[in-house]
Amino acid sequence: MVVCLQKTAIKTSHILKYGFIFLNISTIAIIGLGVYTLHTSPYTGIMPTIANNTWIVSHKDRNSPSATANVNIGDKLLNIGDVPVDKADFIRFPEFFRKSPEEKWWNRQRAFYGILRDNSAIAIETVRNDGIKATETATVQKGMPFSQIIKRTLLVYVSSLLWMIIGILAFLNLNDVGIYFHSKLGEWNSQKSHLKTLCTFFSGFGALYLASVAPIASRDLTLSPPLFHILLMAAFIGAGGLITLVHFSLVFPKPKSFIASHPKSVYILYAYFLLTVILYLSGICAFGAFFPFLMVWTLVMVYAFFHSWIQEKDPLLKQQIRLGLIAPVAGGIVFIFVNLLPPFIGLPPLDFNYFALISLLLPFTLSFITENYHLYTEKTERELEYQKERGKIMAELHDNLGNDLTNIKMFSEVIPKYLINNAEKAGEYITFIKETAKNSMEQLRDFLGAIDTKYTTWDDMTNHFKEYGFKLLSPDIYFNLEYPSDNNRAPQPGFSMRFNLYRIFKEALGNIVKHAHAKNVRVTVSLSSKEMEMKVADDGIGFVPEEVLKEAHYGIRNMQRRAKELGGVLNLHSEKGKGTFVHLRIPIG
Repeated sequence: MVVCLQKTAIKTSHILKYGFIFLNISTIAIIGLGVYTLHTSPYTGIMPTIANNTWIVSHKDRNSPSATANVNIGDKLLNIGDVPVDKADFIRFPEFFRKSPEEKWWNRQRAFYGILRDNSAIAIETVRNDGIKATETATVQKGMPFSQIIKRTLLVYVSSLLWMIIGILAFLNLNDVGIYFHSKLGEWNSQKSHLKTLCTFFSGFGALYLASVAPIASRDLTLSPPLFHILLMAAFIGAGGLITLVHFSLVFPKPKSFIASHPKSVYILYAYFLLTVILYLSGICAFGAFFPFLMVWTLVMVYAFFHSWIQEKDPLLKQQIRLGLIAPVAGGIVFIFVNLLPPFIGLPPLDFNYFALISLLLPFTLSFITENYHLYTEKTERELEYQKERGKIMAELHDNLGNDLTNIKMFSEVIPKYLINNAEKAGEYITFIKETAKNSMEQLRDFLGAIDTKYTTWDDMTNHFKEYGFKLLSPDIYFNLEYPSDNNRAPQPGFSMRFNLYRIFKEALGNIVKHAHAKNVRVTVSLSSKEMEMKVADDGIGFVPEEVLKEAHYGIRNMQRRAKELGGVLNLHSEKGKGTFVHLRIPIG
């Protein structure tokens, strides 16, 4: 079962990784296609916008001979060639709920394109501000000049690339993109990776959307219909992929209770996304048919953020949620009421350059609050781990020192009774008190050494081990400790680990001094990103491990107990006359 979960995680990870790469490649391709489309589509130098359900001239390229001097900004458009201008002709998207009006819109786009493509000059009929009709002849160029393409699209394309860069940075910051499972429980293993994956794809889809809309929003009168179709489909997919923002709202800063108990329910979001793409690309549904659902998902997102904000008790997380709430809500309001809704109520949409710049709030904010959340949770986890480690050591000190002090007190009270009648017994008790006090002092020194800020890294700790070994064994026993210097990947030890490792190390060397009669002792410490391994070998007289353990050798059992508390294992290998080898392995990743 565990192997299946791991294989599933790896496959999902690869799918998402290659999917993200393909998404960015598609965005770059769409940028190239958009520039090509503008450069090859007919150009008159006139750009219309809607005002009071009437199309007026909003832009005129005075540097182009295409724009006739008598066509003024603010003039109402009546006819282009022999095709009357309808109020829906030049809206940014075909935002119709039914297919028939959308198809009519496309037919008129083809009609305008045909006139502009087949003629080098066309008649443009307008109504001036004074109410007088005028017909002027405008020259048609075969493509928009690059100077105009840069002027109209540069901010949008720059915004798209910034979205993409934010997504790529989040992607590179992931150890592995995808769904992460706990190796035993098959549950979400990394909320950090989960949120960053969502930020990655949200930024990727946002970049695709902006890249697709740039030529659509910057077009002169119309575009080549086949290329227009491709750009519009890419824009639809990019906008649909922003459903990841709803997913983000449902799991930030932690999954909502329903999502936590039904983790697969989030697949509904992506099933909806795939369904809408299939229905639109297959021509079954119109572009605007999904507008009501967009409103629903926006409300779900807002509700999820507000719910998290209200329910969260931690003030810092509450602040992060509030920060995370502002950008999506503001972005959603701008997107819907300034970019999509105006054509339905006869108002001009916001200049897409401004919308593109405003939209940058979203990926920047999401990445910022995600990183802040991760820093906060990591700090909290470290503090909890610190408290947990400190609690373990304090409990051990309480048990051991408490017992030692109790014994010292008890025997101190008994000694006066034996001083007169049984001096030998009193001497034994005094010796016991001395040894007990000595042992207590050693434990206290070990504890202080473990929490000493001088020994917080593996390098510091092994140097401490080396100093202790030389001090204890030399000059009678040759001591050598080998420790590779390249251990940058290994996470640093906490003081609970330092304390227990030091006690194991001291016990191992103490046994050698007391029992082994060795001439040489060699210690090897090696580290990886996941494991610490320590080997202690001597050339002493050795022993039979089974016999020693049967005799309740507390030192060895304590070493094994400490190794087990650290999640590792300690093995002894020894034979009479062949020395002893202590092998300790502890997970640290």
